[in-house]
Parts: sequence; C-alpha cells; structure tokens
Amino acid sequence: MPTTVNFNPASIDCGVIPPGGTSIGSTRCEVLSAPVNVTASMSHDTSGGALTLLSVKSFITETQLEVPDPGELPPGTKPPPPVKVQVPVQQGQSNGVTPLAVVSGQYVEVNIQFAPTASTPDTSTATLLISGDTWNPVSIPIGANVGELAVSVPSIRVKSGWSATVEVTVKSVAGPKTTAKLIPYASLPTTVPNVIVTPPSSSLSIGKGQSVTAKFTVSADVYPGSYDWAIGVWAFDNAQSFSVPVSIIVEYALSQYAVQEIDQLVTDFLANSHIPGLMLAIQHGGKTVYERGYGTVQLPSNPKATPGPAPGPDTHFQIDSLTKVFTAIAVLKLAEDGKVDLDEKMGNYLNLANGNWEPIPVRSYLGMITGIPDRSARPGQIYQDAIDSAAAAHSNSGLDFTPGRNTNTATSTTSSSATSSAP
Repeated sequence: MPTTVNFNPASIDCGVIPPGGTSIGSTRCEVLSAPVNVTASMSHDTSGGALTLLSVKSFITETQLEVPDPGELPPGTKPPPPVKVQVPVQQGQSNGVTPLAVVSGQYVEVNIQFAPTASTPDTSTATLLISGDTWNPVSIPIGANVGELAVSVPSIRVKSGWSATVEVTVKSVAGPKTTAKLIPYASLPTTVPNVIVTPPSSSLSIGKGQSVTAKFTVSADVYPGSYDWAIGVWAFDNAQSFSVPVSIIVEYALSQYAVQEIDQLVTDFLANSHIPGLMLAIQHGGKTVYERGYGTVQLPSNPKATPGPAPGPDTHFQIDSLTKVFTAIAVLKLAEDGKVDLDEKMGNYLNLANGNWEPIPVRSYLGMITGIPDRSARPGQIYQDAIDSAAAAHSNSGLDFTPGRNTNTATSTTSSSATSSAP
C-alpha cells in the first residue's frame, strides 16, 4: 500500500517580484525510511511560463565539526572548542521528468523558480505535483505575485540651524494597488543626532500605475557636511522591502536670529537714508549664505501707488561712479607695466568725443581735474548720449575750467566710455 509523505512547507509562496527579477521557492520532505523514485511536475499554471520547475534534489544530513570564529581574544585566552553542526550534503539531482532514485536515510527537496516579465499577471498560481513510486502523490499549491515600486528622492540640502521640506515620490511600476510605508533613518545614528527627519514614517496608498508624493521636513543643527541616511520602503503587505540611500547635505547658514537682526538693520538703514532699495548678499567660504532684496527697484510716480518689486539677484543697477575705482586701477596697472605715461596727453591713447579734451594729461583724468563738463545721464539715457551732449554743448572749448584748477566728477564716465585708438 502506498505511504503518505509530508512536505514542508505545504504551500510555496514565491513572494512579490519585480519584472526581470527571480525568486526560488522550495519544499522538502522528512528523512525517508525506504527507497523511492521521485518525479515532479506542474499543472494549472496561470503565470504564462513565469513559474517553472527548477530541480528535484536528494540530500543526506552529516554531522561536521565547525570551529567558531575566535574574534579578538585577549592574549593567552584559549580559542573556543569546535562544535558539532548538521550540514546538508547533496546526493542527486533531476529535472523532475527523469525519476530521481532516493535511498533510505535521504530526503527530497523540490525547487520552483518565479521569473516574471512585463506581461506576467499581477498574481499567478500553479500546483506542484510530487510523485514517488511508493507514495501517495503530494500536491503543493504555488503562489507568486508581481510588484515593483520606484522611489525618487531629490537632492536634500538644508542650511545649518534651519529646516527644509523634501518631497519623496513613489511610483507603482508593476503590480496591483498597495500601501507603501516609508521610514527615513540614519545609516549611522550615533554620528548624526542633530539631523532630524519628520514625520518618522509615512504611509501611502498607491493605485496601479500611480505616483504618490510624501513630504518630509529635514532639520539640521550640526556642522556643515554630508550625512548618510536612507529611506526604508515596505509594500505589498510587507512582502517586498528595500531601502533607498539618501545624502543630506548640511550647508553653512546664518542663524535665524542673525537674519532677523540683519533684516531690521537694513530696513532701518533704507528708511533713515531715504534709499529706495538695495540687494544684499553675504558670502562665507566663497559661497553665498544669505541674499535678499529690500525696498523697491522703482518708485511709483504717484506716492499713493504701490511701489515696484524688491530687487533680486538678476536686478541691473547703474554702477555710476563705481567705474572710477576700477578704471583708475586699470590705468595705474598699465602705467606700472610701462604701457601708459601718466603725464602724456590722453589723446595719445584714446579718440575722445571733443578734440579739446585730448591734450589733457592722463594724470588729470585720474584726479578728476580735467575741466570736462559734468553731464550726468538722465533716467533712461545712456551715458554715451550724455557724453555726446556735453561735447556738442561745449564745441568751442569743451571745458568748464582750465585743467588742474578745480575738481569735477565726469572724468571717469568720459574716459571709460571713449573708444581706444591704441592696443
């Protein structure tokens, strides 16, 4: 009479696997008391070929001595003694079609592979039939699921002493609707006690093919640097889990108290100095750590009207007399290199808008004692137009006073706007 043999587990769950991945499920029987020839096959397969019978194997269990790892023992300490361990040793293998001869004292293990593709159903089932010529056939239900999530985490940068909001997007790439749980954690918790991510976890319900976003707040009160974190992801009833590495970049920043003090200082300065607006930038270590525009870039013609927007990083300001600084330094550098003589006529180096301006020495231009008329550009007028206007208005002498006798402020604009006739 055929005997009954039990296999454990009584059903095989291949888990939740993404398309292109593989998993191995197995079941095994107890040690046999009699020889048998074993075959195996699959039926009622709904996976479209993703589930396959991988192998039928036979094993014996041997007792072997294993020497434990002594680790870092103090000098003179005896190493731990060997211990006896049970080790499976394979005896035979078959593809399931060819009978595998198994002798008494061995056990049988049957392996199933699940290798889904993009066209594999979300849920697949099959039945594994294990037959022995002296047993009753054994039926093992098989279950397998397809599922894949893609997690996108942007670059996380937070200023020291501040906080930043981070949006983590989870997309269902394959598989049915699921709930994904996200848990951010520090890879080395003892090294980043002052980097905090809240909330400590987030659960997202994600439909098939959908994308859902979770928001986290990252706060850092540590020295600037890069801190290693990760986001653990659990989905498909915790049958699938993985982690996404995350780097949190902490940058140097002014404290919130310092920012409040700066803002108040600049606001008071604008009010007391009657300045419409300004753009402030503070740098530390070659990087901009704070920038803000104050006031307005344009006052309204009607005092009761709303002023224009505040200046920004891209606002263009007229530099006006700032040209005097770098123009003077540039000319003095040329003089130092022997390319310009400060006592020579400016006409030797530049073609000026008025011929009467050319005999004036270079030195007088740098000292703003040329006598050239001061015709500042009106709002909306370019400086070259102002220069041409001054030249036309003084076509006879072109000067307000004899060079070297007084001081004016138009020189820098004139000289820096002229066209050079020399290399």
